[in-house]
Amino acid sequence: MNSREGESDTTDGYLNVEQVKNEAELNIVTDCSYELPEVDRMSSDTDVKLDSYLEAIQNHIKSANYDSAENKLFEIRELMRTKKIINISNDVDLKLQKFMAITFDHKNNYIQAARCYYILSMSPMIEEQESLHLLTDAIKCTVLSGFGVARSKLISDLFKNEKAKRSPLYSIVDSFFKKRLILLPKFENYHNALYDHQQNARTTSGISLFQYNIIEHNILCGKSLASELPFEMMYPWLNISVDQLEKVAQESIDRGILNAYIESGQLHYSKDDSGYILAQDIYIRMFDPSHTSRSSSSSAC
Repeated sequence: MNSREGESDTTDGYLNVEQVKNEAELNIVTDCSYELPEVDRMSSDTDVKLDSYLEAIQNHIKSANYDSAENKLFEIRELMRTKKIINISNDVDLKLQKFMAITFDHKNNYIQAARCYYILSMSPMIEEQESLHLLTDAIKCTVLSGFGVARSKLISDLFKNEKAKRSPLYSIVDSFFKKRLILLPKFENYHNALYDHQQNARTTSGISLFQYNIIEHNILCGKSLASELPFEMMYPWLNISVDQLEKVAQESIDRGILNAYIESGQLHYSKDDSGYILAQDIYIRMFDPSHTSRSSSSSAC
């Protein structure tokens, strides 16, 4: 079974309900391409304490010490939870969110980074051009995220976002949302648009995380072409070896996200996806605004 570093969106191919609830409650969840926000000096005892945390986080990020940055961010979250730090200004909150996203992105926790990019892009304090940049980075992190409802929700939000349609990477959102194959020329364009640390992200089996997700996406889309597909027929899609295609397909079956079986070099798709579709429908309601009172403000990242 394939394992993704930093990813925790699914359990055996399905979303863990308690895990989703915990993730939805997180208050912290952009990339080194952004200028790190300046840390202003503060006055009160509480502000001085927060100021020291912000400086420490900034220094950790500058030295690429993302584990320490994450620890400090969670310490701030705990101080906020216990009311030891209160009344944080919008400006400071924005700085925290940027630090959080940078950290999550570089620790390969792409689902959290994508959420934060997206929420930051909607802040009225963010200028138009940076907002579009944030949306583009939200797209990058979304397609690097593990399969599951959290990713599906982000893909849906990005697909419907008018500003996101201006992103140079919007076409990959369109392909994911409409379940269309992504072939080699587009794959290479998308891959080249990723940051170096994202291109270098690997699964435990050594394959590029981005490549793995695109293979997985294409295998899931294959059902729209035929009920049975020889792996040799899939080879030209991304120039991936038949053995690698079969391995990804088997892992998708084992994780419960693909209802199919492999026999004699062919992938046989099941006609019955009712159980999987029902599970998706139940869990996605947890993210539907009509079913939750959770705010979509930046503090809910």
